[in-house]
Amino acid sequence: MTREAIRCPSCNLVQFVTSKCRKCGTVFFPLKPAKVQPIPDRKIVLFKRGSTSVEHKINAELVGSRVKQFRTGRHLSQKGLAEIMGCLRTYISKIERASCLPDTPQILRLADALKIHPGVLVASDRELAVDELMSDPFIALVNEECAGLGEHGRQMILDYAKELAKA
Repeated sequence: MTREAIRCPSCNLVQFVTSKCRKCGTVFFPLKPAKVQPIPDRKIVLFKRGSTSVEHKINAELVGSRVKQFRTGRHLSQKGLAEIMGCLRTYISKIERASCLPDTPQILRLADALKIHPGVLVASDRELAVDELMSDPFIALVNEECAGLGEHGRQMILDYAKELAKA
């Protein structure tokens, strides 16, 4: 196991990475206040792995994999993301390994640091696919117009669309 070392800018003491210098007390990574963004139209409830609920469930593995995906996609190291968030690198590592599940304020800070909507970190793949599909203006219009139709009317439209696709 390797550990990162850092040189204190005030007293030049070389030491393992901590939040402050053990000699002079200079703070290395001050906690920066996060811009809290409300998550529209989505109730978030945090659960441990294996728990169930009717409400939106957040899975530690899902959050961890999404954080790693967006972090590497933006060419950030764990240390770089930790500096932006104002936390320790080991905390980012724990999130990515699903050793810990970040609470709502931390999810908001992660999303802000990664410059993404917080819902992207916690939404299931199916929810993301539906959101992406509904962002298409044509699909949104068809969905709005068909909202009052029954099952038979929807099936007729689907059959007609299939015929058009064949032509």
